[in-house]
Amino acid sequence: MQVLLIFLFLVCLAYGCAIAFAYIKIKNIYAAKNIPFSSLSKSQLFAFAIQIIKGLASLVWWALSKNKYTHQPLANSCLIVKNARQLKAPPVILCIHGFHADGTCFWGMRKFLEENDCTTYAVDMGLPYVNLDNYIQRLSAQIDNILRAHPEQKLNIVAHSMGGLMTRLLLKHKPDYANHIDSIITLGSPHSGTQLVNNYFLTWMKSLFHVDSPFLKALPTLHELAPHTNVTTLASQHDLIVYPYPNAHLPNASNITVESLSHIGMLTEPHIHQFILDTLRARKINQLISSPKEGQYAIK
Repeated sequence: MQVLLIFLFLVCLAYGCAIAFAYIKIKNIYAAKNIPFSSLSKSQLFAFAIQIIKGLASLVWWALSKNKYTHQPLANSCLIVKNARQLKAPPVILCIHGFHADGTCFWGMRKFLEENDCTTYAVDMGLPYVNLDNYIQRLSAQIDNILRAHPEQKLNIVAHSMGGLMTRLLLKHKPDYANHIDSIITLGSPHSGTQLVNNYFLTWMKSLFHVDSPFLKALPTLHELAPHTNVTTLASQHDLIVYPYPNAHLPNASNITVESLSHIGMLTEPHIHQFILDTLRARKINQLISSPKEGQYAIK
């Protein structure tokens, strides 16, 4: 047992050092580019590293234990006890995962949303490094299933990281879906690429995530693809995966920037789950500002 604890401590220590190095790297990038950036104190950086390590542990546990609950609402499996107050037409949500992930990464978020009167689905797009048409086929099949199950309701999409790009690609190939989507929320999606991916990465990754990717430059924005759909993008100044953080925003969208939030934390942190619920409820009762807004918000 002692050996195992020492091993886990060393792994966490190494991971913490890697996080600190990545933080210093992006801090210097923002300084060089004159992009606003809020420095973290030593205690804040420690808490940030803990957030990432805890989030990663949650994702691993969900991947190992929750895989069979991906494609159907969690309430169908009797795992969720909903609040007594229920909406007449609860939001129907499809969660679209990112790179090197699957539908289980949304377990915590889906559990929270379903406990608060939402109906959620996820999708497994399959292995990475394959033809993107494979992802679109799986996405289309799941959306068709959801629309058959809820013919009177529009769909809300919550997409993490690469999932935001796949949402854009889906609407490019199947524009009729735009008529069935009420809102789209992207979380840390590299809409304009990320500087993490440089010229030394695999060709597949460069074609999808490089800031100079011809694929990304030719991909229409969500406003161009679904002009009547409400779009919200969430970016974090301290995202160590997608940076600079303005690359996670889109024109003609409600672009929100937060601090002290990791790429993984966008999936696992409770205050982000609450933010998504509040955004969906505001959309449901028509309280969102009609014109797109941009700004920096402290989501707590």
